Amino acid sequence: MPRVLYGLDTTVLPKYLVSKLEVAHRRYLRTFQSLPDFVCSAVIYLLIGVLLIEAEIHLKKFALLGSIIRSGNETMLNLCKRQLSVKKYTSSSWFFEIEKLLVMYNLPCVKSLIESAYSKIKFKALVHKAVHNHWTLKLRSECHDR
Repeated sequence: MPRVLYGLDTTVLPKYLVSKLEVAHRRYLRTFQSLPDFVCSAVIYLLIGVLLIEAEIHLKKFALLGSIIRSGNETMLNLCKRQLSVKKYTSSSWFFEIEKLLVMYNLPCVKSLIESAYSKIKFKALVHKAVHNHWTLKLRSECHDR
């Protein structure tokens, strides 16, 4: 999986490409677990405890954001602040993509993260907990709905 996801943390992928990756990943997991085709997609992920490709890409993006924040590189931090203050929320900027993901996972905004200066371990734990909780709840509700 790392080879498939390499470099996807630096781009804003269209939904249709993410869904193609999801289909291939789900097919692989279904075969790996010897599950029939009629099994709910959510069950495939919950049984083995694997996140969706989309969630894995989000984790990689958050890791890159954490590296940018902790780097102390004023040029990168100024670029980040400039992008967030000048661009519109509907922009396809990577930083706005991150801002939308932070909202999706109920995490603090980029500016707050820059000011709070989380350590690598605390930031990683915060992000992983939020992403895992979000997707676990979503997958469980999908199972109950069917």
